Amino acid sequence: MQLDPFSTATFADDNGAIFEFVQTEVATFADANGSFVSVTPAQVGLGVNTVVARNFFVVPNSGGVLVNPTIWEQSGGFSKSWTARASDGSIQITYTVGDLQPGVSYRVRRGSTQVARLTADQRGFISFATTPGTYRLITNSSSGTIDFVESVPIGSGTRFYRGGSF
Repeated sequence: MQLDPFSTATFADDNGAIFEFVQTEVATFADANGSFVSVTPAQVGLGVNTVVARNFFVVPNSGGVLVNPTIWEQSGGFSKSWTARASDGSIQITYTVGDLQPGVSYRVRRGSTQVARLTADQRGFISFATTPGTYRLITNSSSGTIDFVESVPIGSGTRFYRGGSF
């Protein structure tokens, strides 16, 4: 994408795909109707920018959530990291995470508590539901699994709405 000084670019997905800007961090807004992000030159700068729709889908059961991928490795350790800030800190959010190794078992953890053990499907996806927070994928080299670790829940009391400023 390339913006001039008077442009705005909007990216949207009906399934809740999360967008990542390679040159800068900009959060994607997701709700039950899908996801979108609008950017201006003030956010991403002038000139050519790279934006990627990740194999990462977020759908809250109510309200909205701002999601910002911070690490998204598609090889090696397949590490992934993101933050999620919701309109209500107690809503349930379904995360569908792709770009994983098909058939590999992954442990889902919140802090030190294991929530589930999931196996990536033939397309390399797992799916789980939990509350907002900061997530990291940590490769456990001894077992070949990746742990999702939630820490520092954020977003309680923050309000976001579709089509408005956030």
